[in-house]
Amino acid sequence: TVPTLATADITVPYGVPNMPALDANRTINKLIFFRTGASPFFVDINGKTFTVNGAITGTGTLTGSTTSNLTLGGTAGTLNFTQTSAATRSLNDLNMEATSVAKLGNDLDMYGAINFTAGGNLDLDGKHLTLKSNAANTARISDLTGSTLSGASNVTMERWIPMTNPGSGTGRRYQLLTPT
Repeated sequence: TVPTLATADITVPYGVPNMPALDANRTINKLIFFRTGASPFFVDINGKTFTVNGAITGTGTLTGSTTSNLTLGGTAGTLNFTQTSAATRSLNDLNMEATSVAKLGNDLDMYGAINFTAGGNLDLDGKHLTLKSNAANTARISDLTGSTLSGASNVTMERWIPMTNPGSGTGRRYQLLTPT
């Protein structure tokens, strides 16, 4: 019988010809990367929502996108994202549930939100986090009440600025952005 994924420990072994890509929103218990060689090991979130309720262990990476979501519901460990391009190290939303604990292992670009449920704990560990901005959305970090965000010493907040007069020869220009 096929186990219920929500309680399954999923192992990504060495030497498989194709790395897994989510075909739908999926929930698992643990993600284990079993790597003995130099080949890249990853799970492609593939624009879906991937929920991991336990540990992510081993030397593999998660491949995200601007439409991929990751939800952590337990002590995940270190989150490593595929760094081959800006797209692969991106997430739309990162959801830290009440009992979640995680540490960022490398750079991450966010397009939606880092959401915290009271009790969530995320250590950025000085890694580069970019909160992206475009015409449709500006990434954000949600209310931290009852949660912990630490190691946030290398965070970039982008702000998309529309063209002022498209077609008139005047476009974007320097603007001083300050809080009011």
